[in-house]
Amino acid sequence: MHLFKLAAVISIASSAVFADGHDLPKQLTWTAYGTGSASYNQSVAIGAALQATSGVNLRVLPGKNDIARTEPLRQGKVQFSANGVGGSFMAQEGVFQFGAESWGPQPVRVLAANNGGTVGLSLAVAAEACEKAGKPGCEGFTYADLKGMRVAWVKGAPALNVNNGAYLAYGGLTWDDVEKVEFGGFGCG
Repeated sequence: MHLFKLAAVISIASSAVFADGHDLPKQLTWTAYGTGSASYNQSVAIGAALQATSGVNLRVLPGKNDIARTEPLRQGKVQFSANGVGGSFMAQEGVFQFGAESWGPQPVRVLAANNGGTVGLSLAVAAEACEKAGKPGCEGFTYADLKGMRVAWVKGAPALNVNNGAYLAYGGLTWDDVEKVEFGGFGCG
């Protein structure tokens, strides 16, 4: 998970005052994926460090997808967002769901990035899918074998969907070749 605007908080935590002599705010608020996610847990840990070093309370608002985590930032209701590629790069460029006229390019910047302990994105399949493709134990299963199978589509999360679309393309498939299963966001099933 990329932690969006994290560097600002880390630099604030290292000192009890801003460079221009102003006191730190007593409360910061940012968005992250829901409880149990890497970004939420990292945010809670950062909040504990802020509290211990500077007396600043960090309030973390959970959101299911890129849109849910970025909208409060756009509205000025939070100062930061622990967001991924969608809420940072795609919002900054104004593409996919962030390309709508109501969104357009947003003046957001990635100040720090963290992969949250993951190696990267991947597409998981159930053992039953491997058996259906005639590859018990998933030995030799390829992206082309996804044809006709169920593949996740997360509403409001263009970064996740673009990645899954890339996996399909690598296998010579499109979204028309699979059964798109829609989810509302992280942890929804």
